Amino acid sequence: MGWTETNWTKGTKVKDWFKENYNQETDKVKQTVLDAALVARTEAFAAIEQINKETNNRIVFMAVVIMKFYPKAYRFNFAYKDMDETYGPNICRCPKRLMKLLTPTDNEYALNWRKRVEDYWTTKDKTNKAMKKLNVGDTIVFKETIKFNNGTSYKSLQVLSLKPFRLTDGSTNIFGNTQAYYIKRKTLDSIIDHVIPASENGQVEREVEEVTEKTIEQYPLYYNGDMKKEYRCILWAQAKNGWEWYGFELDDKDNKIYFGYVMGAYNEWGYFSLQELLDNGVKVVTDPKELHELAPPMGGTWINKSAS
Repeated sequence: MGWTETNWTKGTKVKDWFKENYNQETDKVKQTVLDAALVARTEAFAAIEQINKETNNRIVFMAVVIMKFYPKAYRFNFAYKDMDETYGPNICRCPKRLMKLLTPTDNEYALNWRKRVEDYWTTKDKTNKAMKKLNVGDTIVFKETIKFNNGTSYKSLQVLSLKPFRLTDGSTNIFGNTQAYYIKRKTLDSIIDHVIPASENGQVEREVEEVTEKTIEQYPLYYNGDMKKEYRCILWAQAKNGWEWYGFELDDKDNKIYFGYVMGAYNEWGYFSLQELLDNGVKVVTDPKELHELAPPMGGTWINKSAS
């Protein structure tokens, strides 16, 4: 079941394309496209009617087609992979109006696919309803952790404003401005799990990159003469008042307690809570690339093992 490459004539409607490829009639069977729809120019669906001329038995099944358009292609500008619901396809954004045309089936794969489509629309309808009622202060919980270009990752964020639409983790940057994140509303529809109203005090859940044995070598190596030991800098944080925290060892993984160097009212070695820093809106960096760009804490220096 590979890809078929051909050309799509500009202006062709998807229903006409299905009719051209699926309408057929023999002495025993007449097959007709009842309705069709193109979704996001990546997938298409068509309700296909089959009538057995000998028994007058009528069934309507769903044709499912994955599509690729190549506007600047040299030879072909279109490719597709076709199947029907009995293949148990993964794509399930089939419009409801097409689903209503289907006749009952006992095919297990088709039944499972129809259930996935039903579940998709149940979730989407719930999401759309929640999105229409969004208010400032509501907490949006995502299906999976999302990562932004600045390296921060979140499982949930709060609505900062509706026009323009912005989300926030509640923190402020070193200039005192509230940290704002932008996600397109169409994108948000597909990644949102549920919404917690502002009255229920939903909590922003930020995830910090976990250092593993495989990634530890990516982090900058630090040496301090007073401590007589080399450390890997795996975390840096800065508050808007200029205080800085350098995390060298995750001492308590469950409670996210780090051992490191703190530069504030005094410069000292000690332990600090990552969660406490996050709760107070400090900027946290765990990306090795960014950490390599930092100046080392006072009294020490970055060292390059490969150069020695």
